Amino acid sequence: NCKWVIATAGATQISLTFTAFDTEANYDTVFVYNGPDETFPVLATWWGNTLPPVINTTTGIGAMCVKFTSDISQTESGWSANYQALGNTPSCGGGTILSTPTGTFNDGSGGSNYGNNQQCYWFISPPCATSVTLSFSQFNTEQNYDGVVVYSDLAGANQLAVFTGTTIPSSITSNTGIMLVVFVSDYSTSLQGFTANYTSTGSA
Repeated sequence: NCKWVIATAGATQISLTFTAFDTEANYDTVFVYNGPDETFPVLATWWGNTLPPVINTTTGIGAMCVKFTSDISQTESGWSANYQALGNTPSCGGGTILSTPTGTFNDGSGGSNYGNNQQCYWFISPPCATSVTLSFSQFNTEQNYDGVVVYSDLAGANQLAVFTGTTIPSSITSNTGIMLVVFVSDYSTSLQGFTANYTSTGSA
């Protein structure tokens, strides 16, 4: 009972192509789902020794779940597959350190929508700062699915706020002198994203 979730940053569709397929007919089965887990609609259910056709998620769905189950007896040579992520490129990636006393940053998408399946970090750490205040001039994310989480420590242990939706959030302050800002998007429905500004108190 094995499972793979394909959710490439920026993907708006996933395409799966099998290069080999040989399982016990009627018993050992590959299931392919139109989304990141087994609660989503089944795109294909396959067994035996015939190659499946190319399987694509619905346009706009940038994640696919593949599950393989086998029973208690009789094994065959198994299967292999290649996947391809289609769609836009990620608008942000990895982590960015911001060390100036004030600054501006955004999700990186410019005039376009941000990408799916993203997790991006900004670590705000001005030298000798005693507080950091974050405010937004633009905020437009998918309600309850995409958004920004703010922490007052690098480890992400002390959560200050979670922002999602299309209303510009209120300013928030970290009195530790550092702030970790995390932007997360899911597998579908991307919007214009955010632009944020920060200021700090204290001096080097």
